[in-house]
Amino acid sequence: MDDWTKATIDRLTAEAPSFADRALLQELGKLMNEQEQRIAQAKAELDGRAWAKRKW
Repeated sequence: MDDWTKATIDRLTAEAPSFADRALLQELGKLMNEQEQRIAQAKAELDGRAWAKRKW
């Protein structure tokens, strides 16, 4: 997650008036981190398959 997005989620979480809003924003941050990790893994898999001649 880029710095701006993380800072925005952190700021909104701190300013959220209710527990439900804070919980939602915290889970949004976790989800974005997981998605970023999945994208990185998919890129690495694609790169690995491109170099594996047997899997063409």
